[in-house]
Amino acid sequence: MNPVSTPLVFQFFILLKVLQNRFPLSFSHFLKLITAYPDSYEQLAQQFNRPHSSASECAKQFFPIFLFIFYKNHIFEMDYFVRKPWIGGNWKSNGSVAANQERVTTLNSIPHEDPPVDVVVFPTFVHIPKVIEQLTVPIEVGAQNCSRTNEGAFTGEISAKMLKEMGVKWILCGHSERRQLFYENDECIAEKVEKVLDCNIVAVICIGETLEERNAGKSIEVCMRQLNAVILKITDWSKIVIAYEPIWAIGTGVVASPEVAEQVHQEIRAFLQTQVSNEVAQKTRLVYGGSVNAANCEDLILKPNIDGFLVGGASLKPEFNSIVTKVRNSMEK
Repeated sequence: MNPVSTPLVFQFFILLKVLQNRFPLSFSHFLKLITAYPDSYEQLAQQFNRPHSSASECAKQFFPIFLFIFYKNHIFEMDYFVRKPWIGGNWKSNGSVAANQERVTTLNSIPHEDPPVDVVVFPTFVHIPKVIEQLTVPIEVGAQNCSRTNEGAFTGEISAKMLKEMGVKWILCGHSERRQLFYENDECIAEKVEKVLDCNIVAVICIGETLEERNAGKSIEVCMRQLNAVILKITDWSKIVIAYEPIWAIGTGVVASPEVAEQVHQEIRAFLQTQVSNEVAQKTRLVYGGSVNAANCEDLILKPNIDGFLVGGASLKPEFNSIVTKVRNSMEK
């Protein structure tokens, strides 16, 4: 589709310019607001019920009908779709009651003004209830893992249903440390994803290759194999985030260059388009993980197919706040 030759898209950009003249927000901010959030129609329609300048009167006439048609035609069918950024902090097997209290106090100081970003932290199982209780800002809490089974005679296992009752809204599935240290294979990860979705929890599916696989030129092959294993288990793609974490970059201080990370993310999106649908490919958030910090996150987030980060070591430090702020600021550029 050629956006310039499409009347609907042409009117859309006219509307954005009118909005930009009327309200003190950037053009890119309005673009992301309209295309990324399901409640944007109601929010913007309310704005147009207020007194208008002459510049916005023309937009007022066609605005409700335009937005209705716009959503009916689906923004994901266009060449450009903006996804709401997502930042996860994986605390791994770290923390104590006192240390987590300090971290939460730091998190509570993050400004949460527009533009919005989904922020999630993943404490250990035992610390989840306390972290949920102490958070006073719109940051959600996830779990680092769950059982591949439901309740029953599975000593030591914690099911997705149990985690949901604790207030968990996100669960990591297939982190490389689970795959490597605990020998969880693709079949196991697929079963976990299925259990997570059955509980209406968002599954953050982690994929990535080893250094040996990368050196052998198998990065894409490995990621596609890992995704192929879970595709048939996914019943609701709106409950999926895919985290590309090259194992050779996790905790090593070696980060994939923005160009390398973008290439893999682009291949993942193309794979989803071929194997699932264009809608799923354009709407699913793909995030990068692997030695992400405040110094390198800005260059990474500017890549069109990188929608955020799964942060490891830096999420244990005040630096995590800086990452959130820099991602939010990037939306204004």
